[in-house]
Amino acid sequence: MQSLYESGRVADLLLVLVAVEAVGLAWLHRRVGRPGLPWGILLNLLTGAALVVALGAALRGWDWPWVAAGLVAALIGHLADLTWRWRSASRLAREPSGRS
Repeated sequence: MQSLYESGRVADLLLVLVAVEAVGLAWLHRRVGRPGLPWGILLNLLTGAALVVALGAALRGWDWPWVAAGLVAALIGHLADLTWRWRSASRLAREPSGRS
């Protein structure tokens, strides 16, 4: 188990799990009849995947720019996620609730 962490392979395993989760959630989203992709979830998973890439780079002892690139990618994913959620909330707030 120690070698899994020391080699950085744990990051590879986590990336596989994130990919499986993304495919499973997209499939479930379609299965229940919702159109399109679940962007909120996928953007969140993208952010997590970028953090795992940074973790893998750090565990493997790669130069700092590779770790920083993973962290910057995570920041971009996080900001995209926040923007998407903000716009979705604004859109819902403008729609009539249909209550009387």
